[in-house]
Amino acid sequence: MEWLRSVWDDAWRAVRSVRAQRGTVAVVLVSLSLGIGTTAVGYGTMNWLLNESPAGVVDPDQLVAVQLQDRRHAEAGRFGLSFPQYDSIRDAQQTFVNLGAYVKLSGLVSYRAAGNAAILEFVTRDYFTMLGIRPVLGRLIGAEDDVLGAPCAVMLAYNGWRAAFAGSPDVLGAAVRVNGHPCRVVGVAPKDFTDYTVDWNGPTDLWLPMSAAAPLGVRGVRTVSAAVMTVIGRLRPGGALLVARQQASPWIRHLPLFNIGPIEATDIVLTPARELRLLARRRAMPALRATLLVCGIVLLAACFNVVAAFSARLDVRRREIAMRSALGAARVRILRQLLTEHAVIGLAAAAGGAAVAAMVARSIAAWPPLYLHLKMTVRTLETPGVLDARTAVVVIGLGLSVTVLGGLLPALTATRHPLSGLRPVPPRWTWAGVRISGRQILLIAQVAVAVALVVVASLCGRSLVRALRVDPEFADPG
Repeated sequence: MEWLRSVWDDAWRAVRSVRAQRGTVAVVLVSLSLGIGTTAVGYGTMNWLLNESPAGVVDPDQLVAVQLQDRRHAEAGRFGLSFPQYDSIRDAQQTFVNLGAYVKLSGLVSYRAAGNAAILEFVTRDYFTMLGIRPVLGRLIGAEDDVLGAPCAVMLAYNGWRAAFAGSPDVLGAAVRVNGHPCRVVGVAPKDFTDYTVDWNGPTDLWLPMSAAAPLGVRGVRTVSAAVMTVIGRLRPGGALLVARQQASPWIRHLPLFNIGPIEATDIVLTPARELRLLARRRAMPALRATLLVCGIVLLAACFNVVAAFSARLDVRRREIAMRSALGAARVRILRQLLTEHAVIGLAAAAGGAAVAAMVARSIAAWPPLYLHLKMTVRTLETPGVLDARTAVVVIGLGLSVTVLGGLLPALTATRHPLSGLRPVPPRWTWAGVRISGRQILLIAQVAVAVALVVVASLCGRSLVRALRVDPEFADPG
């Protein structure tokens, strides 16, 4: 228990030392909070867009997207399947436990008297079974609903249920008119499940069975040969993606024909379904990398500020370090005390970074939606005052690593010859006959990083202004 008492003593002394040097600590906290906060927003956004599946999905790593491509026209990217193609694969394949598909379209929904534009998602009978989602209320759309001639069943999005029906459980069985056709509400989707993808259509407002498309005036969904369907399958227990790709390769020979001008389906491609989160993944990657680069430069500038502040702080404390060394304190003991102080500052900076990240995320969420709906790209940070677990770990890790590592070099330098703390230390580096101190080198690096940040931020800002000026050539009531 002696080491616990020693750790507690170090922590208590660290808190007292931090309180005694509020100015230096304030500089470090402000710099790190801004750097960590922006980095957390950038990381959380990219992680959500590129690596996360919708909330509530069971075992998302077993979900695979089935897509087509033309190897002769790689620039066309990957595309979905038509309903006849999906139907032929569903009946013949043995690779997936369930194979579901959906298509998103706009429509008109009347909950009571007034009609509102809405995003409709038509799903096949196995779609929700494949995802493993549990409804908040009622039931999911299933096989009994996806039958031609069956009564039109509707499952509401959670936000729509709260807005139109005030969250009342009496919504089950309520009449809803979709494109003028009467339907009945059978369930409510989970709060965090709005759709599997982020695209220009926006989040789904309500789900309907695929068989209801034609009665609702959306003709041709089940018969057209266009690539309108997004198809997702769940691998069998123990199934591997590599094996599934080998099994799926021969399916292309049995698919109904598909072509759009010179583009033809030559290959079936299986990819992890989480990559569906961002449909324009390949085109968006440069912009996302640039965003993360800006966040990294901000964090790098904060790191330089931390090193400079800790160096100045230890210069002031050289007499104290020399006194403790003269009284018999070992170098390791003094180093441990200094690094404990830095760790305490790091935890405080992590808390500040989390607060900054939450504020930035809420600010972005309040912007009008742009092409990829920026409001949705920060969904991981939208919960009031709470970050998702992975981003929180990143925030804490950044706070501790920057302060501990950033303070390590000044601490090692200050304790190398502790008894010399009573006399000034001359500069040791020379360049062209001019003596340059370590602090001057650090200042030069800070200025260089600041200039780089201004240049990159200006370029990104100019790109954003140009994007806002682009006329999409269609009416956007938002």
